[in-house]
Amino acid sequence: MAEKLSAHCHCGAVAFTVELSDGFNTVRRCNCSYCRMRGAVAVSSPRSGIEVVRGGDKLTEYRFNTGEAVHFFYSVCGSTPFINGDQTHSSMG
Repeated sequence: MAEKLSAHCHCGAVAFTVELSDGFNTVRRCNCSYCRMRGAVAVSSPRSGIEVVRGGDKLTEYRFNTGEAVHFFYSVCGSTPFINGDQTHSSMG
């Protein structure tokens, strides 16, 4: 059963909802150099399962290497609330 959660960046200026089709069973560590450096833990959701409800205009895109994964970054508090990846058209948060 799908689970819809609310989340936000560290300071709360950017908020979003995410729908997890398998709850927290998709929790994992990303193996890219950027996420390893930050110690990031992620869950997966279809792109259609993420909705930015506040502060989307405050996010900056960061891409590296192949440029296929878009890391959304909020420079005020330093959060990367989610990544739009190329793995089966999913996003990670």
